[in-house]
Amino acid sequence: MPPDPRATPDAQVLTELAWVRNLARRLLADPSLADDVAQDTWLAARLHPPATGGGVRNWLAVVVRNRVHRLARADRRRVARELAAAERATEDPADVVERAALHREMTAAVMELDEPYRSAVLLRYLDELPAPEVARRQGITHDAARKRISRGLQMLRERLDHLHPGGFAAWSLAWAHHLQSGAAVVAAGAGLVLPSILAMNLKLVLACVASLAVLLAWLCWPDTDSAAQRTVAERGEAATVQAPAREPGQPAVPSLRSLATAASDTLVVEVFDERQQPRPQVVVIALRDGELLRQGATDEQGRAELASAHGATEVLLAQRGVVPVRVPLGATSPHRLTFAGANEVAGEVRGDPGRPVELRLEHDREAPCWAGLGAKAQRALADLGSTPRALVVPLGADRRFAFRGLSADWTGALATVAAWNLREPSHRGAVEHGTQLLLLEPAQGIVLELQPPVFVRGRIVAGAEPVAGLSVAVLDAVSAPGEELRSVKSAADGRFETSMRRPERGDGAMRAELLLQSRGGVLLQHRVTADPGAEVVELGDLEVGRALAVHVLGAEGKPLAGASVHVGTVAGSVVSVETDPTGTALLEAIPPDAHEVVVRAASYRMTSVAVPAAAADAHAGLTVQLQRGNGVLVVVVEPDGSPAKNVRLRVVADHFPFVAPGDTTAKGPAGPFDCIFEVEGEGRRELDNLEPGLLLHLSAVDDLGQDVGHTDFVCPPPERWDHVTITTQRTSFRWRGIVRDERGRAVPRARVYLEAMQQRGFALDAHTGADGRFEIGPFHEPLGSLHLEVTHPAFVPCVRNDQAVREGAPELEVTLMRGRTLVARILQQNGQPVQAKGVYVALDGGGAGVGKAIEPGVYEFENLARSPGTLTVTLGGRDFKAAVAPHAEAVELRVPDLATVSVQVSNAAAPVAGARVCVVVTPLEPAGSVDRQYFPPGEDTPKPITMQLPPGRYRVQLERRRFGPRVEVELLGEARELEFAGGEFRELLLP
Repeated sequence: MPPDPRATPDAQVLTELAWVRNLARRLLADPSLADDVAQDTWLAARLHPPATGGGVRNWLAVVVRNRVHRLARADRRRVARELAAAERATEDPADVVERAALHREMTAAVMELDEPYRSAVLLRYLDELPAPEVARRQGITHDAARKRISRGLQMLRERLDHLHPGGFAAWSLAWAHHLQSGAAVVAAGAGLVLPSILAMNLKLVLACVASLAVLLAWLCWPDTDSAAQRTVAERGEAATVQAPAREPGQPAVPSLRSLATAASDTLVVEVFDERQQPRPQVVVIALRDGELLRQGATDEQGRAELASAHGATEVLLAQRGVVPVRVPLGATSPHRLTFAGANEVAGEVRGDPGRPVELRLEHDREAPCWAGLGAKAQRALADLGSTPRALVVPLGADRRFAFRGLSADWTGALATVAAWNLREPSHRGAVEHGTQLLLLEPAQGIVLELQPPVFVRGRIVAGAEPVAGLSVAVLDAVSAPGEELRSVKSAADGRFETSMRRPERGDGAMRAELLLQSRGGVLLQHRVTADPGAEVVELGDLEVGRALAVHVLGAEGKPLAGASVHVGTVAGSVVSVETDPTGTALLEAIPPDAHEVVVRAASYRMTSVAVPAAAADAHAGLTVQLQRGNGVLVVVVEPDGSPAKNVRLRVVADHFPFVAPGDTTAKGPAGPFDCIFEVEGEGRRELDNLEPGLLLHLSAVDDLGQDVGHTDFVCPPPERWDHVTITTQRTSFRWRGIVRDERGRAVPRARVYLEAMQQRGFALDAHTGADGRFEIGPFHEPLGSLHLEVTHPAFVPCVRNDQAVREGAPELEVTLMRGRTLVARILQQNGQPVQAKGVYVALDGGGAGVGKAIEPGVYEFENLARSPGTLTVTLGGRDFKAAVAPHAEAVELRVPDLATVSVQVSNAAAPVAGARVCVVVTPLEPAGSVDRQYFPPGEDTPKPITMQLPPGRYRVQLERRRFGPRVEVELLGEARELEFAGGEFRELLLP
């Protein structure tokens, strides 16, 4: 059935044409203009017909009113231009200068906007580009571009409002006076200078602000309109705005010269300390919405003047070695601010380190001034050695340091930036791992003794060319488990300098692993060995291999982004990067023994190709096209549907389930396959390149190895990907607690260790945060008979057995008792120090400690409980004891004058692989226990062993021991019975 012609838009418009003409005549007094409006309305309906189905008359009414409004606006503009032209014909030359000043002022205000707002405003109003085009040029969405333009205009309005004493209204009055003298005067509250600003063609005045007339129209439009004003605007009726009342004789419009004289865009800040003394050399950063506007520094009187800082709502006060502070600005100027630094960590470094040293103060809590801080302000603070959780300062020539501006409840740690070992005899804090001083409160009078590291130097090259920007990290024998590796970047010439720490005890050779890393992984692992007295180790050139670019294409031949490119080596290490949006993965360098490139991507089959020969252009590189593959995406979720955390995926199959590139069946180790894979943060794990049709048993397991959810899955056919969801069958829970000291204060950085070796064979640990709280888990069932240890270098360890963990249990509360540091001095009767092998303290109430030699004859015990005990020293198999008082911090033990014996081995005791040679000393008179001392391993001619023995008769024997399932002992030579006198020195050659 053909459609009714009366239902078409054209037909409906024609039937309403008489009504349109009548409406236009009611709105306009001129009949000819009304006919023009009716014709324009009909033409608009032909070009953009209204939707059918009703409402055509409403649509036509809107079009008519819009045409009437445009005609009225055009007429008002014409009148304004004529009036302005007539006034300019007789205007004063001074007004011409003032008008030029207005244009210059407006241009400067626009150019002082921060990016990206300035570019957005200029693109919109100078180049007259629509918002979608601005979005395309700036690489953002349409909505983001509109918001950016709107924000830029608002910033410009605020800037102009701050410039004049009368605010934005005064600025609008000046524009109204020079652009439209005799026209409507702009009211202070709702300035309506839109017709006058639009009437001005700014391109003829200043090319760089060509379309800012539209911008100024927006700026001068009021922020809010009354309901009556909005109604008038909607109806298109003439609006009359009354000028504010003025005193007799006052000019209608203030002079621009008077406004410019009174206005000031300079921010003046005066900074004082807590004693109200001026603080010089304080960096003052003016902020607005967290973004940096201007930056300056205070002079000797503590005064800083920041030009063009109008619009700043707060300032950031910063200084090297002081925690930055953000202060909101008040209404008065100059702004008098206090930058206090009463609470501090301060002290001195004893001895001359011999090299520049930087100290780092870490905060357990992030400094509050960093919240919402812009990138420019963050970089400014970084230049002063400040980060959200640390301050870094170089050690001064007087070897003193101070970190100020700390809160009264501050806690943190003090360390060196490089790998210096430190001791702290002032006992203001607790030394952990010999590398950092843990502090529970701000402290002064700290004394540090630094032991320099071994500095390692070298150059990274690929062929003969230096490689810049690679990370050089050190893993040394002193590195604690979980400790973040120290790293430096290679310079433009490929050179680097890093450091390795010296062990606290021992005089053997020092060893460390040097890791050369790119963003994709470890390129080279290099063993570094240094003698005990070495200061610098020169490694020379380290070859890491050339650069390589891998271009990955999908099955359709298009670049594939997000693909994983792995470069494997003969030694088994792997360097991995992902492709960018162009499908390219650029490796700055590849290992010298790289032999295989493996490319993987979701929904594609893994592909392996050989590393190509070196090319002149590394970016030409290698092109790999992937083919569609099969696989499964496994998602592990909690019963409530949220992603499961702290779980892993266990895969069990009859045989190896993965297909190698180019094969159709799986090839791998014979027998059943059982492997556990890590799961990503969202509970996801991809398994690809599977043997089609193979049955897999998939189960989610927790940290205890318990099955918390499982399913069976059949591998999909080629070129198909499936999804599998595993829902955990038990609700997980986390075990929480808090650690305090005896005064009820939170103890941060305490280690909480939970173990159940006999029951389940697992161990979990955590560290307390700044509030002393910790949590361990998740757990899926209650556990009992656990071993719990809570340790901190400044406190006596808390040890509990039979600890239970269950869901809903009250928060565990642990109170640590502050320990004492006991210094034991072991001397001979003649006053000479004793270098003992074993020095330990046993406490009557339980607990013990082993002494750490800090200098000859002086041993230090940390975190001993305040209870009585006994100090024991073992020399040559004989024990010497001294009582220790409950609160004593020092004890001295005198032993008889000792004999010094140097033992050297002959060629008959040459080292044998897998065996160690030792000297066995057995006291005969007086009697004692057997004492064994081993020669250092790995030396063709071991260095002599020096022993201090009490006077008496001994049996001395040389042994070679092999360690394995059982110890095999081989006697070397005959045993010798010798007698030593106090103060005697003797050399022995054994056997």
